[in-house]
Amino acid sequence: MAASIFSASTGMGILAVLLFIAYFVLLVFTVMRGLHYVFTQYVMFDSGNSLHGKEAAEKSEQLMQGHRGEYFVFALSFLGWIILGSIPLGIGLLWVIPYMQISLVIFYEKLKGVPEVTKQPKPEPVTEPEHAE
Repeated sequence: MAASIFSASTGMGILAVLLFIAYFVLLVFTVMRGLHYVFTQYVMFDSGNSLHGKEAAEKSEQLMQGHRGEYFVFALSFLGWIILGSIPLGIGLLWVIPYMQISLVIFYEKLKGVPEVTKQPKPEPVTEPEHAE
C-alpha cells in the first residue's frame, strides 16, 4: 500500500514539474513574440491611421526585426524606476510613466531612422558698439 502512494505522489510531482516547464516555455515564447508588436500603435499613428491593424502589426514586426533584445534590455532598465516610483503609494509613477513613454517614442524614432534633435549652439550676444564722445 505504501509503495502505491509513493508512486502516485512521485507521478504527480513529475507532472507538476513538467507543467511548470511547459508554462515557462509558453511564457517566454509569448513575451518574445509580443516584442514584435510593441510599436504597432506608433506605426498606425505615423501612417495617419491609413493602415489597418494587421498591416500596422506587420510593419511593427519588420521594424523590430533584430532589435528585440535591445528593446527587452531597454524595457528592463525601467524596472528599478518603477519599483522606486511605487514605494510612495505610487505617486512617483506620475513622473516615471511619462519618462518611460517619451523614452519609448525616442527608441521608436531611432529605429525608424528619424534623425536626433541636436541642440543648436547659443548665438553670441550682440554687443552695442561704444560711442565716442
